[in-house]
Amino acid sequence: MRSVLPALGLLLLFSLVRAGAQTTQDPPVGRPDAVIDLASHEGVQLVSGQWRYHDVKIEDADSRAVVPT
Repeated sequence: MRSVLPALGLLLLFSLVRAGAQTTQDPPVGRPDAVIDLASHEGVQLVSGQWRYHDVKIEDADSRAVVPT
């Protein structure tokens, strides 16, 4: 009985790890139902979209430590 308990423990641990693992899906097959060109004005209007941007400020850092700003 003592030799069975570690094996059951490992089996339980393996099943828990396996249950939490990510799964992948196959890519879609065939043509999509619709294609919207977001680079065109008409495509952006079709989905009520809005292009936005924000300038970036790059700051030098001495280390990779997390510090409050």
